[in-house]
Amino acid sequence: SYCGKWIRHGGWYPDRKIRIFNKNNTAWTGEIHETLVHQSPCNTSLLTGELLHYSFYSDDELLQQIDKFSTIAAQTRFQKGEKSSYFKVFYKSTFKFFRNYILKAGFLDGKAGLIVSYRTAQESFWRYSKLLKLQKKP
Repeated sequence: SYCGKWIRHGGWYPDRKIRIFNKNNTAWTGEIHETLVHQSPCNTSLLTGELLHYSFYSDDELLQQIDKFSTIAAQTRFQKGEKSSYFKVFYKSTFKFFRNYILKAGFLDGKAGLIVSYRTAQESFWRYSKLLKLQKKP
């Protein structure tokens, strides 16, 4: 949900996640969009129905989150030795918008789809800009 409108396209929906698991055989890894890692083989299946996620009530809430996540992502990439460049800042964010708005049909969500696609691209722009800034620090 973005500002009271359900987002059905642009990469936000469906967002399938493992929700029920044995906590004795699993561990969360990662800092953003954590991944569930199983210590032994397991089976998964899809449940019917939907889990409603009221994500952002205002554009300011979304901006705060992308600022926070882009900072964490830049720091994580920097620690792993990943590099950024002005070209990477441009093409990563441009492609992210194109992918979400055109290829994943974000345009079908109207104005909200446009804003969400733009904000997602903005997060990518900020992430690689912040990584570039970290690289340039003495």
